[in-house]
Amino acid sequence: MKSTESHVLKESLIQEERAISSDFTDDHHVEKNRFSLRQAPRQILTRTLTLTRPGHAYRTIKRIAYSLVPQLLRSKIWDDPAPKPKQFPTSYLNGLRGITSLKVFTFHYTMVYSDFGFQPWATDDRHRHFLELPIIRYIYSGFTAHIFFGIAGYLTSLRLFQLIDKHDQASRSQVLVNVSGALFRRAFRLYLPTLIVTLITAHYLYFGLYEPNRPLLLDHINLFPGDWEEPKPEQFATYYEQMHNWAREMFDLTNIFAQRAVYPWHDQHLWSILAEMKGSIFLYLIIIATAQCYKQVRLAALCIMTVMFFLWNHWEIWVYILGAIVAQVDLLLTERQQEKKMTLTPPVSHPTPASLNRLPPSPPRSPAFLQEKHQHQHQHQHQHQPQSQSETWSRLSPYLILPNTNTSNHRPSTLLSSLINDRHLSSHTILRFIAFLVAFYLLSYPIDGSRDYAPGYMTLNLLIPEWMDRKDKFYPNIGTGLLLFLLARPGGDATKSTWRHLLNSAPAQYFGRISFGLYLVHGPILHAFGYMIPHRIWWAMGTQGVDTTNGVWTFAILVGWAVSLAVSLWVADVWTREVESRCVKAVKRLEEVCFVKG
Repeated sequence: MKSTESHVLKESLIQEERAISSDFTDDHHVEKNRFSLRQAPRQILTRTLTLTRPGHAYRTIKRIAYSLVPQLLRSKIWDDPAPKPKQFPTSYLNGLRGITSLKVFTFHYTMVYSDFGFQPWATDDRHRHFLELPIIRYIYSGFTAHIFFGIAGYLTSLRLFQLIDKHDQASRSQVLVNVSGALFRRAFRLYLPTLIVTLITAHYLYFGLYEPNRPLLLDHINLFPGDWEEPKPEQFATYYEQMHNWAREMFDLTNIFAQRAVYPWHDQHLWSILAEMKGSIFLYLIIIATAQCYKQVRLAALCIMTVMFFLWNHWEIWVYILGAIVAQVDLLLTERQQEKKMTLTPPVSHPTPASLNRLPPSPPRSPAFLQEKHQHQHQHQHQHQPQSQSETWSRLSPYLILPNTNTSNHRPSTLLSSLINDRHLSSHTILRFIAFLVAFYLLSYPIDGSRDYAPGYMTLNLLIPEWMDRKDKFYPNIGTGLLLFLLARPGGDATKSTWRHLLNSAPAQYFGRISFGLYLVHGPILHAFGYMIPHRIWWAMGTQGVDTTNGVWTFAILVGWAVSLAVSLWVADVWTREVESRCVKAVKRLEEVCFVKG
């Protein structure tokens, strides 16, 4: 499409969108300041009649079609780029959330075909593939909710800790305002999109669109031999029963006093919505309770509550608080670094013997003063003469801390100083590399690692308490805290951090922006057609019932994964723009109505 044609089409779409809004605001104007309930039936009728006009119906259909276009095509074809997202110091966590959402999709897709996402490496002869090794398996296997919970805990508490530590009345009042607004918005922003997507799924079930795949999805022995035990949503005979079942499940999903996780049949993956709500409530409660405490006392309280929730068997809440602990430690270390910078004495531009020795100047007319004066005059007479090497090193010895100068003229003491600094930098890099390996090693802990024979984790299993319900969450939670700490403390210039550069890249930030939408829609999409794509490819190739190599089946699974992911990203893009953004705006309007104007 030519640029002129795309510009004309874009302008026509904008004009038609304005015309649609003018139909509601100009032709049938309602006073903004006063609205009478007696006018409501008349306004509803007139707007309904307006929708039946051919011109308006055409513009509406065209606008709906354009709203279903993903942002990538909008930018490439119609030159309609999305607003450039703002960059914050914590934007890298949004990128981490986006990349993790892709991992969640991959695991939920692959787990229905094989149990390699659950079983440890070398647990038997079937599980000895290279991709099943620790750290490597983290790319596609294992539950990942602890990453989302840890990120939420870190971001929730970081800003509040910064306000609390200002120690003035205005900042502490702002803390109360922020906590009140965040708790008010939290439930609506979590549950409004969830209610909408499950309501769509309920109608999808009621109209029988799920039924053609139901017998196939239930054939675990022949078609889906993986460790997949998700119950399939039920179709009811009447619309009332279908809606009643949906309402009951959504009510259970809001029960913050439930002892265990709630798994709705409409989508088993939505259990984390209730977990995030509970984690937010308890974390805000701890922050308010420790708002007037010293930083060290607050940190100790967070650590104690982490242990308590661990003992209470609520892994989803103690990893939430673990993110807050990382935020508090990060602020304490940042404050210590700033204090060190302030206490360092800046070097003088023209060092003198007095400044080099860090001694106060000699009294006037004293012998030392006359000697310094004589030396200064002597140096002034020879300032244009080249200095000897010994004089140069004697004058600059306190400043020889840069390892990047030419080593051919270095004295042994300077070379030793340079080597020590280089060795310090290299050792710091090696330690960070090892720490990242440890973090991903713990994060890749297999789901069945505490139950089955798990080489590489046998010793670690001895430390997991027997009374813990979700033993597979013990080490991943610790790995989450370690990973967040390493990302929060880049160990140097944050702009040069490889991890920050990767997580702040445009693709990672885009995935982070649509991550919640992808989490909500990928389950229904996979159940609707995604899980059946490899089998239909397999059948179309004429290999049903015929022994084939693993390459044919692997090819079918990869094609199904790519198609399902592309469709899920498309729907998540549209969902984020057309549904989630409207939910956010609706909550803001609700705040304007409910909140007292300050």
